[in-house]
Amino acid sequence: MKKIILPLIFLILISGCTTGKHSERVASKGDTVVIGYVGLLEDGSVFDTTSEEIARNFNIYQEGKIYSPIVFELGKGNMIEGFENAILGMKLGEEKAVSIPVEQAYGEKKEELIGETTISASMFLENNMTLVINGTYMINANNGRPLSLKVVSFNETDVNALVDFNHPLAGKELIFRIKLYEIR
Repeated sequence: MKKIILPLIFLILISGCTTGKHSERVASKGDTVVIGYVGLLEDGSVFDTTSEEIARNFNIYQEGKIYSPIVFELGKGNMIEGFENAILGMKLGEEKAVSIPVEQAYGEKKEELIGETTISASMFLENNMTLVINGTYMINANNGRPLSLKVVSFNETDVNALVDFNHPLAGKELIFRIKLYEIR
């Protein structure tokens, strides 16, 4: 009996059946993936993460934000191109660091998306922001997207500002530390 069982166990082991082919599976377009990440700028500052602990440690924690791995389908364009490309071909459980060039991130900063505008001072007061000439502020535009502006002048009712409709990370090379938790 041992003569039959030992070769069978050996065949099972070398065929990968005990570890399962799932561990060798790589992320491909159309797969739904579960990813954890830390996003950094070239100077090493953290701009985003799926880890609450890291967010707290780098003073970017946002009350009410859910810190957990993200789930998305590869190839749908829901993430920046360079981020998706970095995940393609990753194995389950793999971790890696990747540098994403500007053109595969949020693109170059476009001067035509920068202009002067007047905004109600109440928007700043409601958010407990103290206005300062040449101060730079991040506010949410009507579409919920972050909007960067620099205060040129203000009075009790209006704020004249230089508004930048570029994404806040436009013109920046991004570095991500990524871990692939699951492939569905």
